[in-house]
Amino acid sequence: FSLYSKSVQDSFVISVQLPDNYYEDTKTKYPTVYMLDANFHFPMLASFVKQYEKGGLLPPIILIGIGYKSFELMDSLRLRDYLFPAALPSDEIKSVGGGQRFYDFISNQLIPVVDKNYRTETNNRSLLGHSFGGYFPLFTLLIQAEQNESIFRNFASADRKSTRLNSS
Repeated sequence: FSLYSKSVQDSFVISVQLPDNYYEDTKTKYPTVYMLDANFHFPMLASFVKQYEKGGLLPPIILIGIGYKSFELMDSLRLRDYLFPAALPSDEIKSVGGGQRFYDFISNQLIPVVDKNYRTETNNRSLLGHSFGGYFPLFTLLIQAEQNESIFRNFASADRKSTRLNSS
């Protein structure tokens, strides 16, 4: 579904994957995992989550992907949304520092919509991201610590280190 963010002033595409037995077991509430860069990562991670759930290697979860209108827009808009504060003129990357607005969208709009429409464990949410998307969970952790909030219980922040092999 698409959700317009009042704080970011843009729409996000939200992907949802429910546990296999979600509709058969109508009383159970599930942990939620919120994932950034859903245009790229959601199809792959959703498949892993399903297989791990079926194999008993992962408890059933509700996977929520936060994405953009298109894959092409994702690259520039993630700079707008995942970074904070705004870049200095001397910085290598130009960023408007919209992380706080994106955090406000997730905590004040998206999570209430998800909690209203799905059976969620409201005290068991995770946030995960990669690269600039990995910076945002760390930023969120700091916000929660400063504001004494506990919107997310778990955080996963990943990045890759590229290695170049030189041959002579």
